[in-house]
Amino acid sequence: MSSLFASFSQLSVTPNDATARQNVLNQAQTLAQNFQTTAAGLESQGTDLDAQTNTTIASINQLAGEVASINGDNRVDPSGNVNAGVDAQLNSTLEQLSQLVNFTALQQSDGTVSVYIGGQTPLVVGSQTYAISGDFSTPQTAVDSSTGADITSQLTGGQLGASLNDKNNLLPSYIQGLNTLAQSVADQVNTGLDNGIDENGAAPASDLFTYNASVGAAATMGVNPLTPDQIAAALPGAPGGNGNALALAALANGANLNNETFAQFYGNLGEQVGNDLSTATNNQTTQQALLNQVQTLRQQTSGVSLDEEAANLIAFQRAYQADAKMVTVLDSLTDTLMNILPDTAT
Repeated sequence: MSSLFASFSQLSVTPNDATARQNVLNQAQTLAQNFQTTAAGLESQGTDLDAQTNTTIASINQLAGEVASINGDNRVDPSGNVNAGVDAQLNSTLEQLSQLVNFTALQQSDGTVSVYIGGQTPLVVGSQTYAISGDFSTPQTAVDSSTGADITSQLTGGQLGASLNDKNNLLPSYIQGLNTLAQSVADQVNTGLDNGIDENGAAPASDLFTYNASVGAAATMGVNPLTPDQIAAALPGAPGGNGNALALAALANGANLNNETFAQFYGNLGEQVGNDLSTATNNQTTQQALLNQVQTLRQQTSGVSLDEEAANLIAFQRAYQADAKMVTVLDSLTDTLMNILPDTAT
């Protein structure tokens, strides 16, 4: 934007110079391309967020299946005690799930755990899972329950909640700001040029900038195929002058958009992105610290180490494999001995 308005300023010095006029067209083209590139980048982020959301949903459903499987194993033994190893496995699975989505886990009298997304929508009840799914058919990504109900508003935490907030709230606000800026720059430059006359003393036949507001001004911003002599640098009544070029150059410093200059508006848009990033980073740090505290408290309460349980599981597995191998060897020895013994029937 600064280069475009600087080109108008240079044109005001030599209003009839073909090179200065061509520079205005070049800078307009560069500005339009930059708007398009930025809009495409934001659109690409939306596509990436949908892919992340889809992956997260698949992980949630997978972990739900693991919880249901653990429930099916019946975590309470006949004596009424909780199987520590299975309990540790359940806690580990729920911890992983908590990183993906906000939920409420309710302990049942039979030792199973029921999981409700957002505290409302069933995800796991007993050994039954209720898979969720993503709806990407509209600009606003939605998540549906197993019955097809929209539960997006319930998803406020975890990776899924963050992805949905970025896609449905933050990105649209950035895109809206960019479109507002692009349309305002295009409209005001076009209007300014309409107020002048070109090198031949004629009023402009077409606008410099073009865009499709319904699709998005930033994404569709372009430049009409004008020739250098069609740039309206002069004001009516002063052919060959620089009055209109000066007025166009002054747009750079005018409070023309929400009482801000174009540069200030764009700077505030960038600041919004930076603030959102800073807030997200701080929240991540805070939540990680809380997670560490909760994990420590749970470890102190349960006294069960997942590493120890995994080591015990491996030891039991190896012992079983050793016993199985011994059975095979003994079976082979038995056959051998039977073959060595004389046939008493003869």
